Amino acid sequence: PYLQLEVRRAHALRDAAAQLAAAPATALRKQLRVLLVGEDGVDDGGVQREFFGIVADQLFHKDHGMFELIPESRLCWFNREAPMDEETLEEYALVGRLLGLALYNGATLDVPFPLVLFKKLLGRPVDPLNDLKELDPLLHAGLCRIAGRRSRRRGPSVTLEDGTCISDGNCDIDEAGDGHDEGDDVDDDDDDETVAALLDGLSFRTAGLPSPPSPQQPSPDPDDQPVTRATRAAYANVYAGNVLGAAVEPAFAALRRGFDAVVAPVPASSSSPSDAAASAVSLFSPEELRDLVVGCTALDFRELEKNAVYDGWDAENSTVRAFWAVAHTLDEPAKRRLLRFVTGSDRAPVGGLARLPFVLARAGPDSDRLPSSHTCYNVLLLSDYGTRERLEEKLRVALDNASCGFYLV
Repeated sequence: PYLQLEVRRAHALRDAAAQLAAAPATALRKQLRVLLVGEDGVDDGGVQREFFGIVADQLFHKDHGMFELIPESRLCWFNREAPMDEETLEEYALVGRLLGLALYNGATLDVPFPLVLFKKLLGRPVDPLNDLKELDPLLHAGLCRIAGRRSRRRGPSVTLEDGTCISDGNCDIDEAGDGHDEGDDVDDDDDDETVAALLDGLSFRTAGLPSPPSPQQPSPDPDDQPVTRATRAAYANVYAGNVLGAAVEPAFAALRRGFDAVVAPVPASSSSPSDAAASAVSLFSPEELRDLVVGCTALDFRELEKNAVYDGWDAENSTVRAFWAVAHTLDEPAKRRLLRFVTGSDRAPVGGLARLPFVLARAGPDSDRLPSSHTCYNVLLLSDYGTRERLEEKLRVALDNASCGFYLV
């Protein structure tokens, strides 16, 4: 009744890839259970969440090379320099399977993808230039300047793949799409001539790429078109469409193949509950799908405290009050480590931490034992430490060493 994965913590991605590639499609729609080799954890949900966190860390490590990080947005997109050989494409398919498995099992997967990826997974229309803004705001600003569309962006110059350099270090792109240095009075026509000169001699082809969304823009033409004032908007839209589409199509197609293997729509004649759950994915909006897969990144610990349950003591206990005082002073990374230590995931479910069950249990009198947890049930076990300082010291040591694995204590 289960899809069982046995993986080594240090090689979770490689081990999962081999086992998922060999699994039949029907097995992918069974409840997932994970065994971390050499560890004592029994998976009632916590080990599974830990597994998704481990593979996400390994997938998006800078040395893996499948995705590139866009510094300004802190989002990732397909690495266009990655080799599109059979092995690499199978790794992209694995990412799709993991997205599907996380969704199907009600887990979250820390994948820093823009909304446009979830649009594409659902087969929804993409508006290339507008959708590019979330992923790469600097490139979007440069293309808006070409197209004469409004965008406000201040930053360094943008060099397109064709060598065109748009904007400069103090450029503010206003409603007309023109750029100027702060405090300077630059004639719009002069700036328009500058952009035209930069684009002189360039041409583009719209066949096979997303057609411009505006009726004022030229219709797609299979032949090369010169970039002129009349076609600049079409050029910017096609360029954005190439970044989001054609340039990464083999990688995205492989990822979608893996995703569809878990959640693809199935024939109406099927009576399988797992098939019905898979078909329901098409009912989601892209925003809903992203929230379900990625979870909520905002962590409001006040909501977590408000809904906490206590075992062995109550909210007025001095150690309980000291715990929440310490928790509220943690910085964002430390809060994420605490959440992952207790629940197996550093993300809140859809609806935020108000929807997350959280149990604070007394683990005995004051002692030298570090805090521990039952991640399957979201339980944090604390000794009744004598002082806030002692509690904070023990908690920080536990969080700093939380990646060692699941063991009986």
